[in-house]
Amino acid sequence: MPNNDEILRKINLEIQNSKKIIKNPYYFKLSKFQIFIYNLLDIRIVSFVVKYLIRITEKFDSLLKLKKQQLSLLNPNISPEDVKFNSFYGYNELQEIEKFFDNAKGVKEKRKAGLFFDRINYAVNETERLIKSDGKIKNLVSIGCSYAYYESIIAKKFNNVNVMCFDRSEHTSILNRKEFPLANMNFFYGDILNFVAKQSGDSTIFNHIWITTYLPKNLIENIYSNLNKNNVNYIILIEPIGISQETGQMYKFNFQDFPSVRYKKNIFIHNYPGILKKYNYSVESCELSKDPLDNGEFLLKIIAKKGD
Repeated sequence: MPNNDEILRKINLEIQNSKKIIKNPYYFKLSKFQIFIYNLLDIRIVSFVVKYLIRITEKFDSLLKLKKQQLSLLNPNISPEDVKFNSFYGYNELQEIEKFFDNAKGVKEKRKAGLFFDRINYAVNETERLIKSDGKIKNLVSIGCSYAYYESIIAKKFNNVNVMCFDRSEHTSILNRKEFPLANMNFFYGDILNFVAKQSGDSTIFNHIWITTYLPKNLIENIYSNLNKNNVNYIILIEPIGISQETGQMYKFNFQDFPSVRYKKNIFIHNYPGILKKYNYSVESCELSKDPLDNGEFLLKIIAKKGD
């Protein structure tokens, strides 16, 4: 059994050593003069004048949009019961469908950009390893599957494993059924907590790839709490991390209850090791992949197992 503290120490050290020293990711593509104009927006006395001055060119107009985005960033620690939850964390059905076809295209064209296949290959390899090492595993539960390519690979290789794929979109479920008409693959949609609450047994692997980064901390804790209560044995998580637009720093993981932070736009970084420990899951392994095409972008990949 690996030492959890040593795992986190290595991951945090690798993050710090890999990143370039950039104070704020907003400034990746801005000149010093643009940054100066951008910061003037924070001075209320001159903001009225500046807002109209920088509308002179298209370049400065885009800078205004950048500021507007910052002011409208979401709270990663908001409660799902909050009245703002549905409006903030709702989704566009058309975008879900577009994402399905974009991922399908990426698979068929063997997309090399970023870490597209890195996360797929990791999920496939680790799922296969767990199934082969634990003969009791009979279920793979995957949330936010979109184009269920990884899940279909597992379903084809292990006929005795029931693969259950969940997505918010009914249309995505319909498209997946047509794309992957396998007897041991089932597709669900709707309320994620109702779905997760029905998953049970120590014969189950629970997976999420690039999904909880869109969810608030409270909702993730509700999901993990249900997994713990229902004795789901394994969790495979693969989520993006990087320099936070909120703090301008890399996130440091620990095993305590620690606030989540805004990553960029409407996605967040959560303290997954701490949340896992809180709900009785230990980190079995932890890896980090750096996106060669995105400055400061990483994939955090964790395998966790339920404690006694």
